[in-house]
Amino acid sequence: MTELPTIRTSRLVLRPFTVADAWEVQRLAGVYEVACTTLNIPHPYHDGMADAWIVTHAASFARREMAVFAIAAPDGTLLGAISLRLDAAHDRAEMGYWIGLPYWGQGYATEAAMRLRDFGFDELAVHRLHAAYLPRNPASGRVMSKIGMRFEGLHRSHYFKDGQFEDVIEFAMLRTDARPSGAETPSAPRPVSTSTAEHYTWGDGCDGWHLVRTSALSVSQERMPAGAHELRHWHTRAYQYVHVVDGELTLEVDGTTHLLSSGAGLEIGPGTPHQAINLSTAPVNFLVTSQPPSHGDRVIDHSDGERHG
Repeated sequence: MTELPTIRTSRLVLRPFTVADAWEVQRLAGVYEVACTTLNIPHPYHDGMADAWIVTHAASFARREMAVFAIAAPDGTLLGAISLRLDAAHDRAEMGYWIGLPYWGQGYATEAAMRLRDFGFDELAVHRLHAAYLPRNPASGRVMSKIGMRFEGLHRSHYFKDGQFEDVIEFAMLRTDARPSGAETPSAPRPVSTSTAEHYTWGDGCDGWHLVRTSALSVSQERMPAGAHELRHWHTRAYQYVHVVDGELTLEVDGTTHLLSSGAGLEIGPGTPHQAINLSTAPVNFLVTSQPPSHGDRVIDHSDGERHG
């Protein structure tokens, strides 16, 4: 195979880019919300950049370096892009993708990634497929999980982008791994709240609700009564963000104490010791986002049987 094929799914057409796509690529990829969640898209996206990028695709595929596809609707509307960066020496490929802001939340990235996964394994015969995303872009991680990739690690300060170092989370799968199928069109999302979510208890009279619980992401809402605390601990893999919904939460992180009030939050990296304490006279409600999920990932000095995300 010397030329990129055109691949169809139930809702999409994955096809080679043409120079006629350049203006629309610049319009979609040039939006800050798209560029800031990817590793390689520049911002601002200047005139000529898209043309220069597109004209390299045919030769790079012929050399077995890159396979870049436009993600389009059957009527020709450009929705985004998806690619495989090929490494023949190690028989592996890195997947990357982006979807234009007007088309977020419709399952297009998952549908395209599932089909390109099969193209990589079945047509290009790669042994390993991997992908990485920024922790502040959990939607990308959910795509990787849905197509069968597994969490492999968090690389701290792995990329330098827009003047700052960025952590990245790595997912991967092998050709011999199970491939989820039949999930191209996602079910309609349903609202979730503490009245409908799974409830659990932990610690000293504390409550929690699993708002989101997948293999790639956990989001819990937790309630800590006045005077309660959790055991000091850390997580070996999970990257967490704690956000106070209402009340005041004292959060000790690696020896530094932070007082978080309503609307404030704090990031906690893997391997960082921390402890949540409610020193106020009223209950505090807060959200805990963990990526990957932290259940079974906690290390403490001793356990009193409490359950905490």
